[in-house]
Amino acid sequence: TLIDCWNPRPRANQTIYSRSGLKQARHELRVVLLGRGNPISEGAEVAVRAVYYSAAQGEARFGSGGGPRGPQRMIFGYTGRKDYMDSRGNAWRPATEFVIRSGYGRDVFKDALWTERRTMYIGNTDDPELYRYGIHGKEFRVNVTAGPGTYRVRLLFANTPLHWFLEPDPEGGFGTFRAYDAVFEGIEPMHGIIELKLTGVGEREAILQALEVLPMDGSAQ
Repeated sequence: TLIDCWNPRPRANQTIYSRSGLKQARHELRVVLLGRGNPISEGAEVAVRAVYYSAAQGEARFGSGGGPRGPQRMIFGYTGRKDYMDSRGNAWRPATEFVIRSGYGRDVFKDALWTERRTMYIGNTDDPELYRYGIHGKEFRVNVTAGPGTYRVRLLFANTPLHWFLEPDPEGGFGTFRAYDAVFEGIEPMHGIIELKLTGVGEREAILQALEVLPMDGSAQ
């Protein structure tokens, strides 16, 4: 593969290449200098500080430890220093497990997260706090590490436009200032990851307020 080591600012001890899932056998790692690179770079010298490897073995498509198999609950944009406890006594953790392209030099958290309450009123739920923040963007992914098994994935949404009285929703959406949950069952991780991809429609952004992942073996409710 091609690797570009240039960065606009000095960086140290950065992982520039990794590969996992290799067979238990002898492997050779070769670093070949091409004598060319990013035209912005002022040099061509390459130095390798260290190489790490692990011979750990695990179940096919999963790491040696297998991954977490218990409930996982997270709120996007929530800045509390402690987990939020819902009306059933379940803990929801502030979440940053997302990938989004916002452009070079952009502040991803500032652009993609609603870190302040969008509204106080959220109908159709006993836990409005779960729906008052969120992540938004044209397209983003959420990756949840999970061990072998089958899971129930619950996506929590709320349409919370700041200028709803100036920008009415002609299609009705799923209800302004009302909680809406989408539930998917029988989800199995791939390579130890449950990956969710959300994409906006037309000029509208995709949004997600919170996420719940539960094992379907009856060990969690």
